[in-house]
Amino acid sequence: MQVRHILHGKGRDVVAIPSSSTLTEAAQLLTDRRIGALVVKNKSGELIGIISELNPLVTVESIALCLKAGNLGVFRGAPEWSLTHEAIGKGLREAAEQNGIFAGAWVLIDRPERDVAVELMRAGKALDAIIPRGGAGLRKAVLDGAKMPVLCHDGGLTHLYVDADVDLPLVQNVVINSKVQLAAAANALDTLLVQQGIARQFLPALINRLLVEFKVDVRGCPKTLSLMGQMPISGHTSITPATEEDWSKQFQAPSLAVKMVVDMEEALAHIAEHGPCMTAVIATSNYTSAMRFTREVDASAVFVNASSRLHDAEGFGFGSDIGLSSARLHAKGPIGLEQLTCEKYVAFGNGQLRLPHPVPETYFDAIMLKRP
Repeated sequence: MQVRHILHGKGRDVVAIPSSSTLTEAAQLLTDRRIGALVVKNKSGELIGIISELNPLVTVESIALCLKAGNLGVFRGAPEWSLTHEAIGKGLREAAEQNGIFAGAWVLIDRPERDVAVELMRAGKALDAIIPRGGAGLRKAVLDGAKMPVLCHDGGLTHLYVDADVDLPLVQNVVINSKVQLAAAANALDTLLVQQGIARQFLPALINRLLVEFKVDVRGCPKTLSLMGQMPISGHTSITPATEEDWSKQFQAPSLAVKMVVDMEEALAHIAEHGPCMTAVIATSNYTSAMRFTREVDASAVFVNASSRLHDAEGFGFGSDIGLSSARLHAKGPIGLEQLTCEKYVAFGNGQLRLPHPVPETYFDAIMLKRP
């Protein structure tokens, strides 16, 4: 892909997102004090470090999001993309100069040494936050070494629960898309939980397709192994036993853990035990089951009868994001332009006071008597 296509593609995607500096809520009249209140999305002006091991599209997207949110970004990309990053940096500087953007609105580090990433992590108060964009290894390294707050570091698993009442062709497509469409993605399926009453009709055909057609490494619980038996598949390894570690692992690879459960109660308990959960999906034709699952599961995003791969800013119609978060603090889900800004509350009044006022009421009475 040519650099100009990278710049125009991801750059224009971010440009299309509504500006974060606009008012996000209409004026609200507080009847008790007659104050008009506004909530304004304020550009935060923070210094954010980003360490990426992903492709140059991610670099352009990150620079554009930080720039539009009013944050100064310091970027360290993957060394194997150094020449592409150099060309991207040159193209962005030329475009910035032509459009009146000051030099230094972002910093793109072009040194390939590993020590550069370590220096960035240990920058301390020089950075307000740091964001790792990559796999579990990078996230752990940044979390262990960073001297400032880390965003989008917590990973989080993706679970899909197949209920007893389900459209089998629909759920097979949802599972395959969730796992295979981009196995390395953070929102790709990690653990498949299947209600045991539907397992005999559903699992054999699905696992056969995953093993043979899509070359997925399927790891099953004892019940799943017993159901599948010895599968004589030439040219490919059959289903293997799942270890205890597999239930808590974000694979980001063509691997899938499969477990049969008695009911939704057990599925919810499994998800809670092996968290944090980034994306939770339920496949069901039962409205009551769907609503219960959405209420009780603790996840950044919950989908009913839809692929987990839709869990990102683009899938929700927000444009682009700088990562996904399953943290309990700051924000859950896609970290996009909205989450990279902060709110400022603005109120308009004409002398309203917080009561009781320290000045006696008799003073006000005296002032009023003196007025013509």
